[in-house]
Amino acid sequence: MLQKIVYDYAGAKGIAYNFRKKRAEQVKSLISRLRRGDACIRILDIGGTEVYWLALDYDWLRENRVEITLLNVSVHATKISRENEDIFVSVAGDGCALDYPDAEFDLCFSNSVIEHVGDFSRMCSFAQEVKRVARSYYCQTPNFWFPIEPHFLFLGFQFLPEPVRVFLLRRFTLGHHVRERDIRDAWLVVQSARLIDIRAFTALFDNARIDKERFLFLFTKSLIAVKE
Repeated sequence: MLQKIVYDYAGAKGIAYNFRKKRAEQVKSLISRLRRGDACIRILDIGGTEVYWLALDYDWLRENRVEITLLNVSVHATKISRENEDIFVSVAGDGCALDYPDAEFDLCFSNSVIEHVGDFSRMCSFAQEVKRVARSYYCQTPNFWFPIEPHFLFLGFQFLPEPVRVFLLRRFTLGHHVRERDIRDAWLVVQSARLIDIRAFTALFDNARIDKERFLFLFTKSLIAVKE
């Protein structure tokens, strides 16, 4: 039964899909509130892809004159289809040290990225850049205390000591990660996702409203910092 819950949670038609759909509607509403006459709305999406924005509908983005800059570690990390080059542009950069002036964008957007930037000092730099580079921002991250770790889809995986997590990954395919036979690769993968709790998240985004995504009314699945 537990295994079925985990697979349903991860499935495109399961619980995770419903959360992503609801999140997209929240972003759509936020963009609508940011509109100022006929001016374009400029968005910086740190670590994002063109596919994510499909949930908002490309025609809607065009009608509302939304221009989205997708920033990743390399330009090639984000492929943009030719028919959507009027909406998106792909650039390379470090989300913890952005090469943009203050308030360059109307909205800075980040979905499940901050937990991948490194240790807490890097998270502090990332949060500072998000707050600096745009007048409004929307930043989401999985909650440390949610029972199912979202990257490895393993119950309580984040609560285990790192050596135990490395041991498991060297023996099993876990969630989005295939089995890593090389111990060095396994350590790197395990350390590539560092979940944080609401107290740390609130400290990082101290000038924002912190929303909680609830699962079964009991568990907080994700945390969202929103500043308008």
